[in-house]
Amino acid sequence: MAVHNARWACCWKLINPVPAPARSCVIRAKKTGTLLEGEITLVINGEHYHLSAGESYVIDTGLPHSFTNRAEIPCRIVSAHTPANF
Repeated sequence: MAVHNARWACCWKLINPVPAPARSCVIRAKKTGTLLEGEITLVINGEHYHLSAGESYVIDTGLPHSFTNRAEIPCRIVSAHTPANF
């Protein structure tokens, strides 16, 4: 599900468990999110951050970044990004 307005878009993300790191991406946008359940490893510009349910992130997506879920359960995230059309 996604919600859009002129400046922001919001969506729910489900990151399933995977054994290998995800590929890095670079997009000209800002992104924020809060983990609702599960855990992920977030890599931003080579720095690793382990996040668990209840924790949040803010990313300047002009930097290489990726999400990886190495846990045994899916991770659910509510996320918002700007611009809304990226």
